[in-house]
Amino acid sequence: MESLQARVVTQEQTLAERQREDNVAALEKHRIELQTEQVQSRALHKKTELAVETEQKKLELEANAEQKKLAAVSDLEVKKIELQKASDEEKFRIDSELRNKKLERQLVTEQSQIDRMKAESDASTKVTQARGEAQARLALANAEAAETAAKSADITTNQVMMHAYDALGKLGGTSSTFLFGDYSKMPNWLFPKMPGFQTPYMWPTNPYAGKE
Repeated sequence: MESLQARVVTQEQTLAERQREDNVAALEKHRIELQTEQVQSRALHKKTELAVETEQKKLELEANAEQKKLAAVSDLEVKKIELQKASDEEKFRIDSELRNKKLERQLVTEQSQIDRMKAESDASTKVTQARGEAQARLALANAEAAETAAKSADITTNQVMMHAYDALGKLGGTSSTFLFGDYSKMPNWLFPKMPGFQTPYMWPTNPYAGKE
């Protein structure tokens, strides 16, 4: 009887010990599972953090690249605008120089025409003056030649005067009259048909006419 009780107690103790060991094993397993879950959770969290950081870095890199791209495009546009402005300014400068040169050529041409017209006018004036001087010299030479011929031909003073008046009449043209000094002292035989130039002693009513 006692041995049976001892055996039962032993079995119960064995079962209790086994149960205790099972409980310890279960607790250890649960602890290990908890630790594993924690490790996995931390790993997942770390992985998530790394993924978030990676995505953030990626977004930052993309943002920086986009900013650099925008900055490059802006710089390119600015340079393009500056080049266009410089090109427009250079074109305007060239056009201004061309207009100035065209205006200078036009002014030179106009001045040349003015100088040519002035030269032609001066030349014409000089030709006219020279022609007048030549005619005057020719008339003087003719008068001197006539005077010399008259002296050599022993022509009277009155004949010389007649030839001189004839020359003056031809020089003045038709219907021209030249009066020099006191016309009442001119010889009346030069104007035989002009009573206005006769002296009082030639009037028919003068009792002394023809008695000098």
